[in-house]
Amino acid sequence: GIEGVHIGPKAGPGVSTAFLNKEIVVNDIPSDPRCEDYKQLALQHGLKACWSIPIFSSEDRVLGTFAIYCQQLKGPGEKERELLTDVCKLASIAIEKHQVDEYLKATQQQLEDYALHLEVKVEQRTLELNGMVQKLVDANLNLENQIHETKAAEAKAEENQALFVAIGKHFPNGIILVINHDYEIAFLDGEEIEKFQVSKQHFQGKKIFDEGIGVVPKLQIERLKSFAQKTFKGKHESFELFIQNSTYLANSVPLFGDGNQVNHVLFVLYNITEQKKIEQRIVKALEKEKELSEMKSRFISMASHEFRTPLSAILTSANLISRQNQPGKEEKRIRNIDRIKSNVKALVAILDDFLSLGKLEEGKVTLRPERFDLVNFAGSTLPELEGYKKEGQQIDIKANKDTIHVTLDRQIVRNVLLNLLSNALKYSPKGKTITLEIICEGSGLALNIIDQGIGIPEEEQQNLFKRFYRARNVTNIQGTGLGLNIVKKYVELMDGSITFNSVLSKGTTFKVYLPQNIETYEKDITY
Repeated sequence: GIEGVHIGPKAGPGVSTAFLNKEIVVNDIPSDPRCEDYKQLALQHGLKACWSIPIFSSEDRVLGTFAIYCQQLKGPGEKERELLTDVCKLASIAIEKHQVDEYLKATQQQLEDYALHLEVKVEQRTLELNGMVQKLVDANLNLENQIHETKAAEAKAEENQALFVAIGKHFPNGIILVINHDYEIAFLDGEEIEKFQVSKQHFQGKKIFDEGIGVVPKLQIERLKSFAQKTFKGKHESFELFIQNSTYLANSVPLFGDGNQVNHVLFVLYNITEQKKIEQRIVKALEKEKELSEMKSRFISMASHEFRTPLSAILTSANLISRQNQPGKEEKRIRNIDRIKSNVKALVAILDDFLSLGKLEEGKVTLRPERFDLVNFAGSTLPELEGYKKEGQQIDIKANKDTIHVTLDRQIVRNVLLNLLSNALKYSPKGKTITLEIICEGSGLALNIIDQGIGIPEEEQQNLFKRFYRARNVTNIQGTGLGLNIVKKYVELMDGSITFNSVLSKGTTFKVYLPQNIETYEKDITY
């Protein structure tokens, strides 16, 4: 974009000679009022910008100006400014040397003239010559100092560039990226680039949103571009990017050039994938800890209530029996003994729920399938439910086949049936019939437990299988809130499923779907 270079006593088009001792940067010649007298001339030659820098002598005198004309609207960057400064120093040295040479020539000619015509003034001229020689010596020493300073500046610039490259190349677990106003990649390095399996040259001269880059997903490119726009306005930004299954913490920094304008943006990306994984594990652990704390509170509340009621009933009944030893009170004693048995069964049921939940929570359960007739087996469980029945309640078993042979875990099936049937009896009023439907179709099996009980409120049905959860309309009925949670785990353990539908005050139907045959194996389950 550089059209030409001008070194001379004038600053060139667009700059008044009144500003010869100042640095003049004209980023936009057509719109800059300082260039009004030279605008048309500049436009005829396609010039749009001019950088003019004064050339000072070793005694800080203005020797002239160094001007660069550009066909683009732009100002010098930091590196360009350093280069211009170095060129001006070299130009200063050359001009002063030229002036000294010219002065020497003129002096020598004068000496010859004086020698011919004014021999009497030889001694005086000799003294003058000595003075000039001293000036030459001083100028030569000054020239050597300037050369030394120039070389030192060049060495420092090379050292800084090498250091910058070294930092970028060895930046651990990260990437250093510099882009310009056109979103072109000006610099890219870092250890993480090796993961992309492409060379750094692959990115040279490309824009960050070019399809040819093919490393960063389009959505992440849009986020990077959005934060770059904010950074070009002078803001520091911090955000996360997801690139090729890795998470990066990105920080953007504006890089200022001439006129306090941001001409580049520096992005520093650091791979925080492992930190994110640790953070997620900590969050999950905290959630688990919170859940366990809530479960503990619920268990203490439930256990204090559920154990207190049957134990109080047992104690009361035992005290009554101890006072009813007289003849004629056998019926009362039997009634109290039955009450003790009923409450003991309730306690055993609660303990069974806890033991079953504990075994399931260990994570490994061994299934022990065996072949048996499900219809006959279901009938054999009915006597165990007599203690749950209210007055007039019945359990009716219906099957689409007289004999249905299955290969399932007999104990788990028993637990599922007893839990669902006892719930149906518990939440149904007196005189109602509970129906157990056993339907075998192909290799699948359906168990439907149908009651005419109190039903489940619609807004609470989604929580029914959660541990310790009990619907608001059963708070006066004994229960732990663990049964259905355990049943669901047992059913899923045998690769089955459980669903239900319920209408408040009309009844509930639980539907258990199981394979007809399963194999013996240890199965990992986590809840």
